[in-house]
Amino acid sequence: KILFEEKSSNSEYQTIYNYMKNTVFHERMETPTTSGKVAHKIGSYAGFLHDIGILETEHPFILTVFTNGETDAGIPFISTLTDQLWTIQSNEYPKK
Repeated sequence: KILFEEKSSNSEYQTIYNYMKNTVFHERMETPTTSGKVAHKIGSYAGFLHDIGILETEHPFILTVFTNGETDAGIPFISTLTDQLWTIQSNEYPKK
């Protein structure tokens, strides 16, 4: 949260945010829906797949996903979850 809120006034935070936004890992939270609108950091260890990101909707939010199990199903799971939450956040929040 601090990284996102203070990136405009802290050049080091801006640099970190730019690295996260321009990652070479175009998967998991970065989907066709979120492309160019997510700053994220992925992690993988022995088949466990994770991603944490700041999603730049009209009302930005932070999403953290940690999988539990050695399976490649984690990649589409994270992508699907991200798109579903993006849609809800973009279309239904705040309630009008």
